[in-house]
Order: sequence, then C-alpha cells, then structure tokens
Amino acid sequence: MEPDDKLIDLFTLNRVIDFSPLTVTPETFVIDVIALMVNGRESSDNDFVFLKKTSKINSIIQSSTSQTSKDYVLVVDGRFVVGIFTQSDVARLNIHQKNLSEFRIYELMTREVISLKESPDWDIFTARSLMYQYGIHHLPVVDKKDNLIGIITQNSLLQALNAQENLGAIKVLENELKRQTKELKQVRKELQETRLELERQNTCCKEEIRFISQIETQINFQANVLAHVSDAVIAIDNEDCIVYLNKRAEELYKIEADKFIGRQLTEVYQYHWLNQKDKYLAHHALLTKGWWQGENIHIKNNGEEIYVDLSISCLNNNNGQKIGLLAVIRDITERKQVEEALRESKERYRDLAQKLHSITVNAPIYIYELDRNGKIIFANRVPECIPQEQVLGSLLTSWFTQEQRSSIEFAVEKVFQTGQVQEIEYAIPNHQGEVRFYKTQIAPNRIKGKAITAVWIAIDITERKLAEEKITEQAALLDVTTDAILLRSLSGNILYFNRAAQSIYGWTKEEAIGKVANELLYKEISPELNEALK
Repeated sequence: MEPDDKLIDLFTLNRVIDFSPLTVTPETFVIDVIALMVNGRESSDNDFVFLKKTSKINSIIQSSTSQTSKDYVLVVDGRFVVGIFTQSDVARLNIHQKNLSEFRIYELMTREVISLKESPDWDIFTARSLMYQYGIHHLPVVDKKDNLIGIITQNSLLQALNAQENLGAIKVLENELKRQTKELKQVRKELQETRLELERQNTCCKEEIRFISQIETQINFQANVLAHVSDAVIAIDNEDCIVYLNKRAEELYKIEADKFIGRQLTEVYQYHWLNQKDKYLAHHALLTKGWWQGENIHIKNNGEEIYVDLSISCLNNNNGQKIGLLAVIRDITERKQVEEALRESKERYRDLAQKLHSITVNAPIYIYELDRNGKIIFANRVPECIPQEQVLGSLLTSWFTQEQRSSIEFAVEKVFQTGQVQEIEYAIPNHQGEVRFYKTQIAPNRIKGKAITAVWIAIDITERKLAEEKITEQAALLDVTTDAILLRSLSGNILYFNRAAQSIYGWTKEEAIGKVANELLYKEISPELNEALK
C-alpha cells in the first residue's frame, strides 16, 4: 500500500531541523561557550561574571532553568563545521576538574562530527537511523558544499514522533520504513558485492600496473645496457625488417638508427659464410636450440668487408611463438688478421726453428721464443736432464734465482714496450753444479710493425770469462814487477803498459795505450833495436 503524501509530508527533515543552531568560532573560550549553552543565546558580560564566580560546572548548569538553554554548541570556521561541544563534554570536564578560563573551545571540542548532507530523498527516519547507528544525539545538516544549514537533535525528533495525530502515519511509515529497510539491506548487499568486486578489480589493476612498471623498468634497463655494450646489437622481425639497433651497430656499419628502423637488414650489410656447412649448422641450431654462434663475413653498404663473430638468438612472444631474431655482432677483423699473421709466422718460424735446431743442437747457444707473458713457446735446446715438455709453457724466470728474475723481467718487458734489442749477462749453475756464464740478446719478433713475441738468444761465454779472469790475474802479476814491461802490436802500437813502465817513462797507461811505441818512448832508434824490430 502506498503511503499518503500528506502523512509523508509530516516527516520531512525541515520539520525537525533547527535552522538557527548555536555556533562559536574555534578561538572562543570554553567558559563563554558554556554560558551560551546555558542561555541558549550569545552570552553577556553579566553571564561571564557569574560563571567566573561559580566554582563548579554542575553549579553553572543547574543555575539556569531557562527553557531556551541548549545542550550543544557547533564550532564553525566560516560556514564549515569543524567540531561540536555537548553536555557530555561538559560532564567530562567536570570529572577532570578543568579550569574553564584557561581553554579555548578548539582544545576540548569533539572533532569527528557526523553530519547529514541535505537531499530531497531524506526524511526524519533517515536522521533517526543515522543517529541511532552512530549513537549520537546531535546531527548537523549541511548542503552539497558542506556549508552548515542547521542541526537535528534527539529532542526535536522525539517531539515530531510523539504527536498523537501522527500515530496512524507512524504505523504507515513504519511499514514503509520496514520495506525501505529491506530494500536498503538489499542495496547494501549489492553495494558490498560491488565494493568487493571493485576491490578485486583494483587489486588486479594495481598488480597490472606494478607488473607494467616492472616491465618498463626492465625494458629501460636493458635498453640502457644494450646502448653501452661494446658489441653491435641488431634485432629483426620475421620479415627481416630492423626493429632495433644499438649505438655500436650505428658506429660499426656507419648508419643512423632513426633512418634504418623498419628497413630490410640487407640494406645495412650483405654476408658470406666462411664455410658453406656453417649455413646449415646455423639453421639447424636456431630450429632446435634457439641460438647459434659462429663467424661470418659482412659486406657493408660501402663495400668494406669485415670478419665478425655472431651470436644469434630467437625472439619469442609470451606464447612461445618466434617473432624475430637478435644478433650480437663483434668485429674480429683485426683479430683474424693477427691470427693469419701468426699462422704464417709460426710456419715460417717452424721452418726456421728446424733449421736452427739442426745447426745449433750441438752448439753452446740457446734460442727461446717468449710470449708477452714471458712464457717459453719454443726452445731449440734445453738443459740436460730436463725434458723439453717441462720447459715449453713455463715462465722463463722460473729457471732463475729470485735475485735474477727482476732484471730479466724488466728486460723482456722493455723489448715489448720499445721494440729495441736488450742485452744482459748472467751466471747460472748447470746440472752438475758448475757455474756457467751466458751473454744474452733479447730481440722483438715483429708482425706488421708490432712486437708479437720475443726471441731470447743466449751464448755460453764461460771460456771467455775464464780467459779474461786469467788475463786479469796475469796483468796483476805484471803490475807488481819492477821491470818495465810493455806489449806492442806488429804495427808498433802499445797494447799493454805495466805500472813499472809508467814509472820509468813517465807516461800513464791511458796515455800510452794505442800510441806508437817508437814515437813515444825513443828519440833515436839504435841500429840494434831497429834490427831487432825487423
């Protein structure tokens, strides 16, 4: 049954709204607020004096019997409600024995204010339900912009609902309320389901956003890494159209990414297989493993040929379907040239080594080839009782004493740095413990002007050293004799001039050596000496 419009009109909100509520600003003193509540109007100076003389809050409230007194005050900032102060708050102050003259209302008010936004759909039962739900006795009413309109109190609701003439209408409205409550429950249920669905969708959206953000971060990171790698990186789709190339690829092929994205790969370079078999191996590896690595020849669009080391991988989408290829390309032209030169050098030196071996196998000369790390990679002969396999691959310095290693390392390093021949002498015992002396030359082995290896040539000079020592000993003996002794060549030049000769003739050894003896020592040559010299 539909309710009577006249009965419905009895319970509109306007019948219970007080459009002139008590309001104060946040800076108002609490003592003034209580005076306003007691009088139900703006407080006067007499009220303030009375409150100052009253010692207890209960006495203040009980002192007013005016029917105009209010049990609330709304605290507003302009037209916005920022708090409420009620008789319950006064009772709370009484319990804590607060000194009212010390506080302003914003310090003691209730800040969380439940309000009802004005709507033609609401009635007094809406207000009653809301007040019951939150356990409040005062309900401010605001417009759509949250400006204060008025207030509904529990007393105004009771007065509207207690009229005898409204009993019939109340019955009707209670039934209507039950119906609306039922509908409201259904709406709430639907809203709850909608809210849960929205929360679920919101969670999914957040996960999607987080996933997209992670993907974007990963893509940006990968793009930044690819932009800085030293190898060229090119990605193509299934139609061989370029979809990505990094900075190194631009530099290697002398192109600009903006101009070549979307163009055919063949516009960047052509390629040749080093071995026709590699073509089939690469195709099979990409089909079975999804990647292949090998070498190729690329012909740039300017005609230049380069050797490259390729690593090609299949690009797949989330469904595992192939969408293109990713190639990582390294220019190995220089390495190939060096390898070819080394191969030729090894063949040349292998022939030379065989010849040298046949020539020097029994000669007191050692010829070693050293790499840049000082390791022996060739030896024409090795010390007795040491297998050649033990020597090859070992560090040259490992066969010398700790004191000798630094000078040897310095000499070898200088050969590679300067390309100049270095000479050193050293003594080392043989397997029998006999000390042997060697004079060594270390020369660079150049390929295209660059020192690739070093050649170590050591000659046994032990006999010469011993002879020099013997001569030194004999010279020392000649220096101690009192007779003048000199040695001259067949051409008459002085080769030796002992200490006694220096004393007798007055010439130093440095002045005499190399001079013609007849011119230096004799003013006139006797016939006997001239005959002897003949």
